[in-house]
Amino acid sequence: MQASETRSYYAGLSGGKRRVCVDDTYALASRELIESFRPTSIAPSAPLVVNHEIEPLISLLPVDIATSLNGYEQELSDIQLDKGRRPQAWCAGKRVFLGTQDRVVSTGEIDEIVDHLGDFGSDNRAGLEAQLHRISAIRNRAGDIIGLTMRVGRHVCGNAEMIKDVLFQEDASILFLGEPGSGKTTVVREAARLLAEVRASY
Repeated sequence: MQASETRSYYAGLSGGKRRVCVDDTYALASRELIESFRPTSIAPSAPLVVNHEIEPLISLLPVDIATSLNGYEQELSDIQLDKGRRPQAWCAGKRVFLGTQDRVVSTGEIDEIVDHLGDFGSDNRAGLEAQLHRISAIRNRAGDIIGLTMRVGRHVCGNAEMIKDVLFQEDASILFLGEPGSGKTTVVREAARLLAEVRASY
């Protein structure tokens, strides 16, 4: 009953998502059940540390739009700027309109951001120097950029701890599956860092 009540509580906070953990035999298990019956058998892991340098991305935006993002920095995932439409952002999976009700993005504002970014590649993407943020461009038939989607990049330390036993096996292959923004690339980056540390110690 205690595990069920705890599961219901967290399901309400997370929109119905289940909480799982890895026990000391590296088997997936219900976190609520293990916390109730075998709390000491939860496999220890390093605490997650989220690093995001969001200021360089925010600094590209017009002042009023940037100001509208105050308080959303931790949950911000995407910013969408489309010519003639209201600027919007995605925070914790929810859409948030930026600026006043009659605020629309102008061609000049998009051009100014593009000038700061420099050239976009053949895949219509650009980035910031030494940053994980990714900016995608939408073009019209004439090739002019009429929209930008700015995705916040974060570096999370400690999220590859749970796959260490597989990661350090010889000839092991790992396939990461998940929806966009779920953290696949973030885990791969951390896994690469762990492998590099091991190789450097030899």
